[in-house]
Amino acid sequence: MGDGSADALRVISWAVGLSVDEYLALADSDPDIFREAKKWREGALANVIDKEQWLQWSSQPNVLLQCDPNGVPLAPFSEGQLKQFETNQMGTAYFLVAWWAAAARKYRESVTFAIREHNALAAARNATNLATTYLAAGQGHLAQDVCFNVLEFTARSSLGGPILGIRQEAITLLRMCFVSTGAPLLASNLVVWLTNEPPETMAMSSLVRRDVSKALRSVGRENEACSWEALYDEALRLAVR
Repeated sequence: MGDGSADALRVISWAVGLSVDEYLALADSDPDIFREAKKWREGALANVIDKEQWLQWSSQPNVLLQCDPNGVPLAPFSEGQLKQFETNQMGTAYFLVAWWAAAARKYRESVTFAIREHNALAAARNATNLATTYLAAGQGHLAQDVCFNVLEFTARSSLGGPILGIRQEAITLLRMCFVSTGAPLLASNLVVWLTNEPPETMAMSSLVRRDVSKALRSVGRENEACSWEALYDEALRLAVR
């Protein structure tokens, strides 16, 4: 475990261990530290509650289609855009310590803000982050729904390279979903919606493999990291045969 991970875990342990009185007192004595403590205390609670009942993704109709597929926000950024950034950042903080349920909650919120602001790249990226989180948590059916929606949305965009990179990750995740649910044939390039994909999107994205295994190892979950890598490697094997 690297120094950064150890520092993060120490902060979590400290924030969660505060008594209610100590926690509330920080709001007046040190607002910056209070915000940090609030993030981890709320995340810890969400990670327990949401594990019992995962928040559903509304795949039908595709909520991403409410966003302009070519929308790009311009400075100065609105309050909604700042909230999109903040909630996505919090989702990533939870993701990096493998708090999948808490991360999923924040990524869902960030997708909603991105859609409202017609920020196409953020909507697609944050949705892909959500799909990665769902799959890492064993919620493959939810991940699959999100990925299908991302593919439909990005197919309507003309934003070029950045949107194609996100699309590539969604295809990678879909292949992993199929392998995880025992449908290996669907993980290959024979899938009908890949027929006309450019080569850069048909390739597997190594970012998916790296990000989840890194998060799991940061909290000492080596066996789960190895299982995740094996899932990716099997999807890759089927994709290139």
